[in-house]
Amino acid sequence: MILSKTPYFFIVFLILISAQLSAQIIPPTPVCVRTDSVFFEIPTEFCGDFEGYVLFGSNTENGTYDIIDTIFDMNQTVYFHPNPDGLTWYYYMQTNADCVGQIPLNSDTINNIIPELVQINYVSVDGNEVEIDWDESTSTQVVGYVVKRVTDLGTVSVDTVFNTSFYTDTQANPDSQPEVYYILGIDVCDNTSIFDNPHFTTHLTSTVDICERRIELNWNPYQNWTEGIEKQELWLSINGTTPQIIAELDASIDTFIFENANDADTYCFYIEGIENNTGFISRSNELCQTVDIIQPNNDLVFTNVTIDDNDEIQVSWYWNEDAELEQYQLSGSINGVEQAAEVFMIVDPLTSITTYTDPVLATDSDYMYTIQTTDACGDVVETMVDHIYLQGTPLPNRDNQLFWTMLDIPNALDVEYKLYRIENLTSTLVSTTTDDLTELTDVFDASRNPTANTCYYIEAVANIVLPDGSLNRIRSRSNTTCVIQEASIRSPNAFTPNGKNPIFKPRVDFGDEVLSYKMLIFDRWGGLVFETNKVEQGWNGRNRNGKDMPQGVYTFMIQLQQASGAFLEDKGALMLLR
Repeated sequence: MILSKTPYFFIVFLILISAQLSAQIIPPTPVCVRTDSVFFEIPTEFCGDFEGYVLFGSNTENGTYDIIDTIFDMNQTVYFHPNPDGLTWYYYMQTNADCVGQIPLNSDTINNIIPELVQINYVSVDGNEVEIDWDESTSTQVVGYVVKRVTDLGTVSVDTVFNTSFYTDTQANPDSQPEVYYILGIDVCDNTSIFDNPHFTTHLTSTVDICERRIELNWNPYQNWTEGIEKQELWLSINGTTPQIIAELDASIDTFIFENANDADTYCFYIEGIENNTGFISRSNELCQTVDIIQPNNDLVFTNVTIDDNDEIQVSWYWNEDAELEQYQLSGSINGVEQAAEVFMIVDPLTSITTYTDPVLATDSDYMYTIQTTDACGDVVETMVDHIYLQGTPLPNRDNQLFWTMLDIPNALDVEYKLYRIENLTSTLVSTTTDDLTELTDVFDASRNPTANTCYYIEAVANIVLPDGSLNRIRSRSNTTCVIQEASIRSPNAFTPNGKNPIFKPRVDFGDEVLSYKMLIFDRWGGLVFETNKVEQGWNGRNRNGKDMPQGVYTFMIQLQQASGAFLEDKGALMLLR
């Protein structure tokens, strides 16, 4: 077969190129340098008799390379090159062989420079594990990374990883201590990079003050970020809720006080540090604890003070049932005068609303009560209540003016005041007012009540909003007060013992309420001819011996004291006609 010219010349060209490549002498392959020893791999084929491996070296990468030595052992793979001054060396190798017309090739260059320093981006806690992230090395020497952790026994290797720049340490114990890490680059000869500054996990701890009801958090802020900490965020979950940021803190802050912790609640805290400029985030361990604190008496309020049908005073109050109390003390005052306090030991369980009946019978007085509780920490909580105090006064027109103090209970809604008059042992509703009015006038009706003394009481009706949000309907009754109309004396100026008006008897209005009474009759010379201390007894014109007195002018003097203590006096002249 005759080939065309063009294909023929192409085939000849390929043969010449192949011959030229095969005419090159393959060098050893330098692998790495470790402790002044150059490691290399021997060629897989030789073109002629072996004469040696030539090692070239220079202190600069692009400088002049000199022959360091020739290795005559065909199977040798390590050459020791002393470097007592720790200089930087660059190496390459050739193979000497008896291959006529063939050119020795240079190997790739290696050096004794250790792998580049590895920069950690962050270490962060995830549950019981620690995540480490770092920048991947740009050095071609680095083939992997050694993860090192500081322990009580020193700095130990945790693992060696390849083809990644992220590692999760599953054997860490970040809940007990800050974990400290280094990342080292490693080459094929197990040379490692130098140690950079270690990175510490943030370790969060706490102490609970059972009496102050607070949790004190302490931690070590993240250490050795190149850019420093921009801020720290404190996160909190209560009883399994979604965590929320409760505080943003400066980089140097390492303490936080969480106030008003509730007994038996579970609090889970963690800290996140954020690096300046990069935004890298490092999370601390999550600290969860169910707190056991002394539950305070947060909700102590009086709910009622009233006088019952037995004229005994009842006080009621509300306290949170979970309060861990040791004792409470109840004391009162009457018209501002303190009474002896009574101390009670707590008997668990507490009931939300407690009622106490004061054995002292109520009078027309102003009553105030104070309750004081002491919890297991010795903390004292106190509140007081003043009952509705009703007072009255008679008006000149014989009406009765009533006025009272308002219902002294916080969170009272829809308050109405009902004024009752007591008549023949029966209570009659006089009027109803709102909480804006605390004064009423009762029109006196002598035909309905001929006595001077009229008694009243107020009953307040209200809804009390309790601290737990529920409503408590109450009736609070005041003291009973009696209004005494002032007595008056109307005396005649003449009488006829044997005629139509046979007795001199002054008219005393509301004489039924008189404490003392005296009437004296004198003759024209000042001699006493008659006296009596009975309102219903008059003078019949006779002297004390029963003898008729003669017609003429006489003088009288009347003195009386009302039940209210007020004194009245009337005196003048009268004509006795026969």
